[in-house]
Amino acid sequence: MKFSSFPILSTLLLSPVIAGKDGEQATFNIKEKIKGRGDKDAGILGDDEPVKVLIKLKNTKGSSMVQSMSMSVDMEIKSKGLMAATVTKKDIAYLKQNPDVVSVEVDETLHVLGERDPVGNLRKLAEEVPYGISMVLQDVAFFNGLGTPAGSIKVCVADTGYDLGHIDLPNGNDVTGTNSSSNGAWNYDGHGHGTHCSGTISAKSGNNEGVVGVIPNNAGGKFQLVIGKALSDSGSGSNSAVLEAVQSCVD
Repeated sequence: MKFSSFPILSTLLLSPVIAGKDGEQATFNIKEKIKGRGDKDAGILGDDEPVKVLIKLKNTKGSSMVQSMSMSVDMEIKSKGLMAATVTKKDIAYLKQNPDVVSVEVDETLHVLGERDPVGNLRKLAEEVPYGISMVLQDVAFFNGLGTPAGSIKVCVADTGYDLGHIDLPNGNDVTGTNSSSNGAWNYDGHGHGTHCSGTISAKSGNNEGVVGVIPNNAGGKFQLVIGKALSDSGSGSNSAVLEAVQSCVD
C-alpha cells in the first residue's frame, strides 16, 4: 500500500521569528543558554565547560566516537546520521576537524508564546468557518468528494502535544502519536499551542463547538493526525527534540 507523508512543523518551527498580529512576535528562537550559567552562550564558555550540540555524521564510526567522548547522548536518529550530545567546548573543535563529522552546531533552544489572556483563559468562539480556510484549502470540492485513498492521508503536527479528548478534535483511530524522551506524552498538551494547530487543521464541524478545521471531521475517517511532542508543556525545547519528533512522525 502506498504511503504519502506530509510532515508539517508548526509555524514556530519553520522560521526563527514569526510576526503576529499588530507586529507581535508570536514565536522565536533564542541563543542557547547554558543551565546554571546565566546568559553565557557557547561562544564565551571556558574550554572545559559543557555545551549541548547537534552533530551530523558521515558514518556509524562517527557515532561510536561521539558516544565515547560525550558526557551524555540526548538523541540519535541513526537513519539520518544525527546525534545530540553534551560535550566540552574544546571537544567541539576536535569534532569539527574529524573526517567522520559533517557539521557541529549548538543545540539551540526554541520557545513559543502562548495566546492566553492574563488570567489564563482561552478565547471561546461560536462555531465558525475561519476566513483562512478558503485561502488554504482552495479545492474544497476535492475533500468533500474524497473517496477511499490508495494509501493513508496523514499530517504530522510537531509542537507541544495534543489534548486527547478535546470536544472539538479528532480522537480514536483518527489521531496517533509518539511520546518524547525529553518532553513526555504526545497526548497531553500543558501549553495549548500544539492543540490549537491541530484544531486549525482538523477541528470537527457540525457540533456547535469552536471552529471548523481545514479538513473537518477527518474527511470521513480517511485522514489521520500524527502528533510529535517537539516542545515541552512550558512551550520550549531544543532543536534535537524537534528533529526527534519529526522523525517519529516519518517513522
